[in-house]
Amino acid sequence: MFRRLSRTALHRTRAWTSRRLFSSFHERIVSVQLQDKGLTIQWSSNRTSQLPYLYLRDNCQEPESMESSARQRLFNPAFSVDLNIQAKQAHTSEDGQQLCLTWPDGHRSRFPSFWLMEHSDGTNETSSRLPVEQRLWKSDSYVGRFDFHTLMNDDGSLLEFILHLGSCGVALVENVGTAVNEVTRFCGRISFPRPSVYGYDVTRVEAKPDPTNLAYTGLSLLLHTDLPCYGYVPGVSYSTDNVTW
Repeated sequence: MFRRLSRTALHRTRAWTSRRLFSSFHERIVSVQLQDKGLTIQWSSNRTSQLPYLYLRDNCQEPESMESSARQRLFNPAFSVDLNIQAKQAHTSEDGQQLCLTWPDGHRSRFPSFWLMEHSDGTNETSSRLPVEQRLWKSDSYVGRFDFHTLMNDDGSLLEFILHLGSCGVALVENVGTAVNEVTRFCGRISFPRPSVYGYDVTRVEAKPDPTNLAYTGLSLLLHTDLPCYGYVPGVSYSTDNVTW
């Protein structure tokens, strides 16, 4: 229905994924320091990562906290976890491949090193990111409007769009057109699209007579994120609205 990534782009994506997985599985925990709000991990590659206590308790992988088949939480952190929770103790395995945290109630959470690596903030890598200050939404917040054809042809305008998106979290692109591959073209203009559970194809969301989801009705949708329970969540979601009168 929609065109896939080019062969070259697909190879690059697979190579990047392989390097990321190789790095994650071969990293070893050297030391762990307990701070006020979270812990700091020193890795064998000299990389430093920080993880908040609340995030770690919320994402505990133990059977008492996470259903093993569906990989979904079995407890409600809003009622059972103190927002200011702190780990009492931290122990690493001799091979540096696992971290065990002990919480104030005696519960223990074990995390494989590759999970911690994949979910850490990469503290010493932030210098390579764009210096974008994130802004909270308010009643008078400005949502940037950009012209599709300008973004496709002018690098300066594209950079302005990327900076605004990184800061505000949402942007409106106008005059996209109704061709089915316009969203895919726009994604390719910015970076390499990555596959979801549905593959590389773009999902068509249309109003249906017997909808199974609010998205398949004519009703308006509030701003939201998709697939938040997945470990491999979308970084940026692109959608286009086609209205038939």
